[in-house]
Amino acid sequence: MKRWGATGLFEVDGEYVVVKHASPVVYPHAAAVHRAVERAYPQATAALLAHDDHPVWQRCVFAFVGGPTVEKTGPAALVTQARTLGEVQSAMADAELSGLPHYDLSAIPETLLTDLSRVADLDDELVAGLRRHLPTLQRGIEELTAVVPSSIDHPDVQGTNGLVRDDGSVVLLDWEEARVGCPMLSLDRLLQEADELGNVPDVLSAYLDAVPWGSAAERRRLAGIALQVAPLKLAVEAREYAQLLDLPDPHTRYVTRLVTRSLSRIPD
Repeated sequence: MKRWGATGLFEVDGEYVVVKHASPVVYPHAAAVHRAVERAYPQATAALLAHDDHPVWQRCVFAFVGGPTVEKTGPAALVTQARTLGEVQSAMADAELSGLPHYDLSAIPETLLTDLSRVADLDDELVAGLRRHLPTLQRGIEELTAVVPSSIDHPDVQGTNGLVRDDGSVVLLDWEEARVGCPMLSLDRLLQEADELGNVPDVLSAYLDAVPWGSAAERRRLAGIALQVAPLKLAVEAREYAQLLDLPDPHTRYVTRLVTRSLSRIPD
């Protein structure tokens, strides 16, 4: 049970299924996103068996995937999860993505700054630092846009959102939050998990080896830029989420951590 709804495991005709019930409908395109991922790279996600949408709720039924989570399996499984993510995003860069939710990468820093100025809930010095680094962020975004194609960006790829099959392959879960944008922004949450496990180089290399955009050196440099921008995108989404659910706090402490993380990754 969560604020947005519930997830349950049911047995139907001797088979298990997973049902997600969302109310209110925070992610109205959830089924469409999952279908798109399933078409592009079916082995990396649970099958969507059915879904039903209403103005105030949404329900999706998925095939049950057995196996432990990546978190419980250990560091090697996180490397496989990173490689799988890269393979999915590479496949989806060549897929039909019209009609799916998307974000404007170039608008992220200004959107966040506008909201922070309006609400004024963050430390003034932190906001000033973000504003001071805006030209650097925008130049980095221009580089990302020029080289990395639009694909699916999953903002929560981490050890509890991956299941390990008997053959060692990984199924990625919880695609409802994903949107079309810069796929490399998905690295932020993934590498936080890797940092906790002590295998950031292996996880990053597995991901970068799975995507074809630019040379190996260029991919590594672009990943660094993406890691500067990703926390700001998460901050924008967190504040939108709080507004949609009518929360009294626009995730001030969380956004403070995100902006601090972004600025710490920008060279002086």
